[in-house]
Amino acid sequence: KRVFLVILFTSFSGSLVSRIPGAVQFFKMVRYFGFLANWVCGEKLPQVYRALGMDKPEAVAKVCYAQMVKQFLSRDPFECVLCGGRMVYRRAIAGLNVSGLKKNARDISLLRYMPA
Repeated sequence: KRVFLVILFTSFSGSLVSRIPGAVQFFKMVRYFGFLANWVCGEKLPQVYRALGMDKPEAVAKVCYAQMVKQFLSRDPFECVLCGGRMVYRRAIAGLNVSGLKKNARDISLLRYMPA
């Protein structure tokens, strides 16, 4: 059964804009509700699994950057392209801007490769 409603454009546009994410400041869209809601998911989801006779799903193994690169590019990202040795993470240089990073990359490229 359909119900037709005649309303003013101002009230219609206000209700329409309120449903557009990002159009109204501090508007929060509801993504999940019921037993999938974030605040009850831990309590209610096991009950739903039991009621449906389902086994608890196994935890998915986390995949790190190196594993993804090895699988996608068939290359170890921590293997030196020059000598084949294992590269070790030493430090991160914080606070450099783009010109500083370019200077460091240029300095590294000017180093000579000397086999051990």
